[in-house]
Amino acid sequence: SGLIWAHTERLDESGDVILRWVNTDSSITFRLEARTRGYVGLGFNSARNMRKADLVVAWVDDRHGNAQILDCHGLAFEDRTVADEVQNY
Repeated sequence: SGLIWAHTERLDESGDVILRWVNTDSSITFRLEARTRGYVGLGFNSARNMRKADLVVAWVDDRHGNAQILDCHGLAFEDRTVADEVQNY
């Protein structure tokens, strides 16, 4: 992308998950890079649990190789996400 990422944070010891972001007065844009054979997720919550967290979950479809992104929210304290009715991530 043409963005200049102002911030970069390695989220694991091996460097397989990297979060980059840039913010303005009115918005923040994230880029999550991950070497995985599963899914990745990024979520925000004022509490330190999944309940009512605002989440984005992404993965690559095994059959067609297409990237999939789902806007979700957390229901329970530690697990279980549900797709939002409006996909406006």
